[in-house]
Amino acid sequence: MLSINKIQLAFCAFFFTAFTVNGQTQRPVRQCSSGTHTHTPVTQFRTTPYLSQAKIKKTNRTTLLNLPVVVHIVHRSNESIDTGNNLSYDQIMSQINATNKDLKLENPNKEQTLQEFQNSISKLNIELKMAIYDPNGNELEEPGVNRIVGSGGYSSIQANRLISENIWNPEKYLNIWVIPLSSGDLGYAFFPNYLEFADGIVGSGEIASNTIDGVVIDPNFFGSNEFKTYDNLRAPYDLGRTLTHELGHYFGLLHIWGTGGNSSCAVDDQGEYLNHDFCDDTPHISSNHASGSITVCDGTNSNVTTYLCETEKFNSAQYQNFMDYTDDACMTMFSLDQKARVDIVMDSAPQRATLNADSPTGTINLNATQGKDFHALTWTLEDVDNAKAIIVEKQIDNEGYQIISPALSLTTDSYNYYYDPSEVSKKISYRVYLINNNAYSYPSNQIYIQDGVVGIRPPAVDSSFTIFPNPSEGIFTFNPSEYMHQQGVVEVLSIYGKKILTKYIYDKNNTVSIDLSSQPRGTYIMLLRSDKGTYTQRCIKR
Repeated sequence: MLSINKIQLAFCAFFFTAFTVNGQTQRPVRQCSSGTHTHTPVTQFRTTPYLSQAKIKKTNRTTLLNLPVVVHIVHRSNESIDTGNNLSYDQIMSQINATNKDLKLENPNKEQTLQEFQNSISKLNIELKMAIYDPNGNELEEPGVNRIVGSGGYSSIQANRLISENIWNPEKYLNIWVIPLSSGDLGYAFFPNYLEFADGIVGSGEIASNTIDGVVIDPNFFGSNEFKTYDNLRAPYDLGRTLTHELGHYFGLLHIWGTGGNSSCAVDDQGEYLNHDFCDDTPHISSNHASGSITVCDGTNSNVTTYLCETEKFNSAQYQNFMDYTDDACMTMFSLDQKARVDIVMDSAPQRATLNADSPTGTINLNATQGKDFHALTWTLEDVDNAKAIIVEKQIDNEGYQIISPALSLTTDSYNYYYDPSEVSKKISYRVYLINNNAYSYPSNQIYIQDGVVGIRPPAVDSSFTIFPNPSEGIFTFNPSEYMHQQGVVEVLSIYGKKILTKYIYDKNNTVSIDLSSQPRGTYIMLLRSDKGTYTQRCIKR
């Protein structure tokens, strides 16, 4: 559970240092850059109702939140695309897809999370979606990318000036700035303009406003080498976790040790730690795990307890948390309490709650057939509202989705994708979205094609769950306790994928009833999504 006695906040950027010994460049090390912004003294203050347990209970979100993103690539005038700091679109998407996996708990290394924290893991249920239109409503040549001619190195003051001159409406876009930083920072972010963050706790330069907001990442740390190698990326921060970490700050999270670059195990006269992150499921530590001599990637390293304060409660520090400073390959998780904090911010913070708020709605039913050297996609639309166009996305194997179509008119019902011969034996997945100027709908069903065979991909599930009675005259019940930790949502779908009913669950100890009495007889699909996993069950109404 979240600690709600008091809040104290501060900001530190990732800092990169490299030095040379005997002619060899040493591995970069993350450390806190306290001079990136001007700080006011850290103080404490009483929490507001925004962090009350009642508010948390109301804002536990189990549905996926799409955030429209624009990536501003700052480069020299003589750098063509894919040279210098003018990163290729492929590298940009490698970063976006890597971060989306982290935010949705689809990261390939999640299984290495220590067993002690397996029940504390939570997906943030957020996906970054590339903006299709610029603020004037013009379709972007490269979805979600704005290239800016600049210089080769920026101080934080210069970078913030550039941001203020080029920012896209932060109420509509999540602005990501890929800027070469002369200070050596890996990146930094702006906290939400929220009472808890703005009440004299952090410097004004660290708080988002209408003219400065988003996340700043140096190009040497923007991208992921998971599937391809990009020569500019610097190990051990070459898997995209710098953006994941800084987005945590953008969403309102602190480092797991609290504020500043380091902490301590000191407590006040009531036994509360003087510096912490206000999340009870992230063990308090007295320092970060950034030192190059402390590379902690598994539980066999004795250093996992070096900074652990709560030794009676935990066996290890949670060094695998995205809000620590460990190497990219060591980061695996956000926690349930961190998810609760993010939900509060995304529900009500300025320039956060408005992202994708005006999203299109409608049902998209996608089908596909195999052509001679192409895949023929067709779809039907139902109950469409507030939409401007349609876009098609493709994924090869599990590398992440990319947009492959221009913005298609709402009267369009088909799209042909001519694939490369090298893709024939690979699994190619497709999905379709409704879009408007600043938002995305929920996606269609997913279609995949491999070796000419077409399949419909159902929602990813961990297993089925038990419903009783089944069949039923209309009332179905189940016990949610074994399928969730704290919160969940049940969706009832027709066999054609149309959503019939949605019901949120906030207490796992109470039996849940689903009433389909008013629905026609037939077969329905119940989909249970929770902070523990995704489960499905077929039910029959007699």
